[in-house]
Amino acid sequence: HPAAAGVTLRPDQIPAFAQAFADAVQRQLGDRPPAGREVLHDGEIALEAVDAALLDAVRRVAPYGVGFEPPRFVFGPLRVDSKRVIKQAHVSLGFEQGGRRVSAIWFGSIGEGIERGSDVMVLAGPVFDTYRRRVELRIHRLWRV
Repeated sequence: HPAAAGVTLRPDQIPAFAQAFADAVQRQLGDRPPAGREVLHDGEIALEAVDAALLDAVRRVAPYGVGFEPPRFVFGPLRVDSKRVIKQAHVSLGFEQGGRRVSAIWFGSIGEGIERGSDVMVLAGPVFDTYRRRVELRIHRLWRV
């Protein structure tokens, strides 16, 4: 596909390639530090906004793909009110904010260091859980507050 990339190098070409790569990065970044803790998102919203109408709005601006990712929102601060590790590979979390509760899934993380009662901020997108037939959040990033 158009976003795929690859390269084949002989071992003796690796030092020159590494230098050319470093030079290209320097030209693009200049003196700016590389992105690290920066969080790119489409807005900060409250849990009370996580409903079928939000999901419908997100679906209306589809299709998504390389260069046009689905919307991601910042939620928080949220209180973790439940945590369940799934197959030692993912975690299901329940969040509460202002009396509203929403479930979430975080693929590829077991939520290490996050326990019931933790206060967190979450970068996530709304999704429809076809198994439970409800709108929930798909977590992309989570941090303690």
